[in-house]
Amino acid sequence: MKKIIYILLLIPFIAISCKKEKKKENPIIGKWYTQKTVTKVYVGGSSTPSTSTEENFSANDWYEFRANGTYSSSGRPAGEQSATYSVNSSANTITLKTSTGDVTGVIKTLTTSNLALYTESTYLGDKATLDVTFARTVKER
Repeated sequence: MKKIIYILLLIPFIAISCKKEKKKENPIIGKWYTQKTVTKVYVGGSSTPSTSTEENFSANDWYEFRANGTYSSSGRPAGEQSATYSVNSSANTITLKTSTGDVTGVIKTLTTSNLALYTESTYLGDKATLDVTFARTVKER
């Protein structure tokens, strides 16, 4: 009789432990439409940058990240590309493997509906930064 009671007590625990955990979705997967870019160039090492802001984007300006580690883009800011990417969650960065070399950006915001990236580079000897804001939907004009 004790064996039957133990078995009956174990059944709920076995049932709970056999449940499949929901697979955590990677929020970067999917299509992102460019909303805004802010470019800053620090000419000659100046502490005051030359700043350019652009918000005139269309449905043709997007990046699409796939679960298999590939991405493609169209329009601005990077033009038409297809390559691979990787996300480093602990460093909060994304690296795009482009035809001209790797580009690593800091993920400033990543939600189900918004993505903001920041990159730094050197252009003709001057420091340049780029902030790009994306959304899941095309901005209405």
